[in-house]
Amino acid sequence: MRFSRMKSHPDFAVEGRSQHFHGCFEMELTPGEETLTLQNAKHEELIYLLSGRAIITMERKESELGSGDLILIPAQKWRKITNPSKSTTRLISFASSPQIDNDHPDEEPKSLENLDTLLNSLPETVQEIDAIQSIIKLFDIGGQLTEQIERCVGLNNDTGLQALIALQKRLMKAVLNITNRYKTSKQQP
Repeated sequence: MRFSRMKSHPDFAVEGRSQHFHGCFEMELTPGEETLTLQNAKHEELIYLLSGRAIITMERKESELGSGDLILIPAQKWRKITNPSKSTTRLISFASSPQIDNDHPDEEPKSLENLDTLLNSLPETVQEIDAIQSIIKLFDIGGQLTEQIERCVGLNNDTGLQALIALQKRLMKAVLNITNRYKTSKQQP
């Protein structure tokens, strides 16, 4: 297994740009290889599969991912990643904290409109820097929304779980949207 923190872009530091963002990691799993079962006590994790296949086991529930798929692992959840295929699996993990920064009590809470505003402000094609910064902003918004869901309805009931699943789908679609805009910019001369 190869696991490494992705380096910050030379023009801006990835770490510290968001109060909730903790880092971006790249992982490669050889055929049949699996990670240890881990619990991120304070961090959410968004896993994006670059290539290959993976089985993510979260709280004893398995989800199979293929190239281009995303999954959000909420804080406090146990997870394990397994490569069931005969080829190398590559993925990127974005780690963020769902905690709200109490040092800025006047800051407006994030809402689903913030997701739409962020996406609507992006041009049809985005450069790497803009794509990474936008994904970091999505994590910031997603972390605060998760915190709000947990405070309002909890995550251990159907209402809270359905709200969290709906949020995960919105975030995943938004990341795919940004990724596609970046891919489009790479294809243009």
